[in-house]
Amino acid sequence: MVMRIQMSREGNVCIINIAGEEDTRSDDVVYRAFRECFEGGCFNIVLDLTKLKYLGSRLRKVLLANTKEALAGGGKIKLLNPQPAVKNDLKNNRLLDFFEVYNIRQAAVESFSEGGGRVAPVAQAVEPMVYPDPSGIPADLPQGQDERLDRLENSLIQLVSMLRRRGVLGDEDEDQIFG
Repeated sequence: MVMRIQMSREGNVCIINIAGEEDTRSDDVVYRAFRECFEGGCFNIVLDLTKLKYLGSRLRKVLLANTKEALAGGGKIKLLNPQPAVKNDLKNNRLLDFFEVYNIRQAAVESFSEGGGRVAPVAQAVEPMVYPDPSGIPADLPQGQDERLDRLENSLIQLVSMLRRRGVLGDEDEDQIFG
């Protein structure tokens, strides 16, 4: 399967959707997608990894290089729904701590407006915000309930993230909360 890229924009946020598997041209295709965002003046990026099966060393390099450029432009790259293999690869290569991770697209996009697009200094590691699997949420919620549920879930995630940064909770505690 060849890698496919789709791009869209919501306000001041570019969404890059990567699907498929890494091949010899993948790094160039992903690099061009980032370039297109940056050249259009968009440095806030949500990288949708929902359909990416594997993250190899070439794509890791492209991700890191473009993270530097996004930060230099006053923005940030946030990850959306990385699959377990991709997430493990990022974690094993000590890269996961540099990204906020979301499972809900709208939450990822709205997170840029909460902080005004500003980012913490590079020297400070940003605690990843890992959202639980939304598959347990009924699909037939009454209208408006899903938004309230998203807000409640996001508040819980932010609380857990804050408690982790303060050393109150560890990985095992978080797994128990969301497991």
